[in-house]
Amino acid sequence: MNLKLKNKIVVEILGGLGNQLFQYAFLTALKKNNPNHEFYIDINRFNTVDDNKGYQLEDYFNLGLVPASKEIINELTDGVNLISRIKRKIFGLKSTFIVEKGRCFNDDYLVVNSDAYFKGLWQSELYFKDVRDEILEELKSGLNIDLDLKFEFPEKSVSLHVRRGDYYSNESYFKMLGGVCDVDYYKQALKLLESKIQDFNVIVFSDDTEWVKKEFKFLHDYNVVYSSNQKDIEDLILMSRCEHNIIANSTFSWWGAWLNQNPEKIIICPENWYADATQTDIIPGEWVRI
Repeated sequence: MNLKLKNKIVVEILGGLGNQLFQYAFLTALKKNNPNHEFYIDINRFNTVDDNKGYQLEDYFNLGLVPASKEIINELTDGVNLISRIKRKIFGLKSTFIVEKGRCFNDDYLVVNSDAYFKGLWQSELYFKDVRDEILEELKSGLNIDLDLKFEFPEKSVSLHVRRGDYYSNESYFKMLGGVCDVDYYKQALKLLESKIQDFNVIVFSDDTEWVKKEFKFLHDYNVVYSSNQKDIEDLILMSRCEHNIIANSTFSWWGAWLNQNPEKIIICPENWYADATQTDIIPGEWVRI
């Protein structure tokens, strides 16, 4: 009997919860497009690098993602060394180690005819828009938990996320992402919402609440509460339960907005995601850019 072994696909998981959700969503799309493959994740980066708060997906969601063994990872990433590159050149072999190029959607990545190891961020809804229902179903158990809130969740709620932290303390992050969502951006976002809806309540999410209270004087004109939850998942859930969202250039609040299932939601985001206006299609077409 000639049993053909299934090809293997591994997706590296890295970064904070928002980035991890993008990589999980990309993996979900790969599963749909390549049903005869075996699928794994590589979480070894969290063992060697102080990468945010570690691997969080299985802490919050029962996804059943299978970590790849050391043998599988070595097999699929062998192509990055010099000898393997020379062999591929001589014999015309295709590398199984695939690194995302650029910051925009590329559908060439979604159909795989061999083993493959994917390294990248995959920050585009276009990769997984067709599997939105599957993603929402798989994340449901983690998103539907009861929260012990320190405030009464208001009706007609709008989440407003201000990301500071490493965007300002880390020089490389600041050059790439810092300063995009300034105070004026949030002023404009709230004014825009006022032109579309009335009597809304603002829930502020930030890793630097005291700075927001000091610098956002205009918030005194609105009904405002501040989220003081300690866990990322709790803030993510609260954002997703708001009727509308004002996000930062942050994958964390991106997911809070994307998981919002209000069919009439208004999501406001910055015109440019990166400080240098690098081209990207991270923003879905129906979101409002300012």
